[in-house]
Amino acid sequence: MTLEKFERQQRPDWPAATIRKNGSLSLNHKAIEEFHLEGKRIFTLHIDSKAGQIGIKPADDDKDPSAFKVCKERGKTLTIGCQAFLKAAKIPYWQGSRVLKAEWDSQKGMLIVKIS
Repeated sequence: MTLEKFERQQRPDWPAATIRKNGSLSLNHKAIEEFHLEGKRIFTLHIDSKAGQIGIKPADDDKDPSAFKVCKERGKTLTIGCQAFLKAAKIPYWQGSRVLKAEWDSQKGMLIVKIS
């Protein structure tokens, strides 16, 4: 019998959004690269409760009262502080961090993340 050593990966190798238990939302390096979000620092957040999805749309207008700014950058990972959005959307972020697959919807021009 041949045993193979398990190699732990620290980050997903696919576009992902992480809902963190502190009420923030992070986009990983794959999401930033694949969806050409380099340099984007402002986003609007959207919810479709029936479909169990959130949308993350790059924006340019930092004067938009519903816009969220990137609050932290670490390497090629962006973090958006959005506790108010997660509370309003009734997403139980306080239960622990969740890594979710992110896909690009070219018709809507935004990332779609299935939350349920």
